[in-house]
Amino acid sequence: MHGQMSAPTWKRLIIAGVLVLVCALVGLLALPRGYTHQGRTVEEWFREFATSFQANSHPPSPEELLQMKTSIAFCEMGTNAVPFLASRITRDLEPSRFQVWTRKLTPKRFRRTPIPKSSDASLAAVLLAHCIEPPNEMLRKLLEPALSGTNAQQRLIASCALRGVSQTKQSSGVSRE
Repeated sequence: MHGQMSAPTWKRLIIAGVLVLVCALVGLLALPRGYTHQGRTVEEWFREFATSFQANSHPPSPEELLQMKTSIAFCEMGTNAVPFLASRITRDLEPSRFQVWTRKLTPKRFRRTPIPKSSDASLAAVLLAHCIEPPNEMLRKLLEPALSGTNAQQRLIASCALRGVSQTKQSSGVSRE
């Protein structure tokens, strides 16, 4: 009987193990997921921006854009948001095989219309050009995969982001290059 544990001891060990597991999960979920602004990640701000942009019947003018809550948040985030926005432009713009497969398998009444990746890329370019205006060298390095890639749409969006930043800086008389 020396090497065996009693039933209450086993129960205590199991309860202690479950508590440690729960504490570890809560701790992992509490960790920040990258850069945050006002308690929300850059991705969460971008989702809200894309959704509000999609809800409008027409694209906002530059003046309207700068008055949107999400645009203001991106202006406040500044260059902290640039890597995320650049990644929206440099990623593969075609739907993944998994996305195509799940879309085919999902009944039509349950399908939601996804925002195309090319629209995400265009919206990221708008934010980069009109709200954040990062240094050209920084943006050029981050957009290099898109600029030198074979996808013409991706090259065009990346060029628009760079050209928009350059034009905005020239019109304001700022030169950070």
